[in-house]
Amino acid sequence: GSLLLPLEATAEALGWKADSQQTEEETQVRRVVTLEKEGSRITVSWTVSDNTTRSITWQKDGLLIPVDTRITTMDGVVYVPAAFFEEAMDVTIARTQKGVAVNPAKPELRQRLVDAGVNVKDIHELKALAERISGVPGKPARGERTVAKVIYRDGTPLDEIKNVPAME
Repeated sequence: GSLLLPLEATAEALGWKADSQQTEEETQVRRVVTLEKEGSRITVSWTVSDNTTRSITWQKDGLLIPVDTRITTMDGVVYVPAAFFEEAMDVTIARTQKGVAVNPAKPELRQRLVDAGVNVKDIHELKALAERISGVPGKPARGERTVAKVIYRDGTPLDEIKNVPAME
């Protein structure tokens, strides 16, 4: 599954101002969350009818954001995929089932997420946990024969991919 984070609390922890509006009609509820920061505007809007979320729209400065369209609401709090923050706010979030890691060069961001109730872990702590669970990976075997080349669109060679030697 994917990691879901509280929309408004996480956005505010990232320095965005959040505003939420809800309108109720006969058989449905329409909700819009607007996030603003430094002249940029993100809107997330959706309609709920018969306990089913429909018509979800994600926009940044009027352009659609290509992100997973799942929204979960629990006790009035809206949860969205962590990928939303990566796409919409250009934030890199390393996420696992055991926690979220934030770039160590951004301690203020880490603290904001902690204050918002996000389970933030040090990346080294997550690495150690993964190694305890699955072991330390061995060095990958590489052959000598080049089987593919990675070339930039202007023709500049970037990398070579080597064969994997036969298992003995």
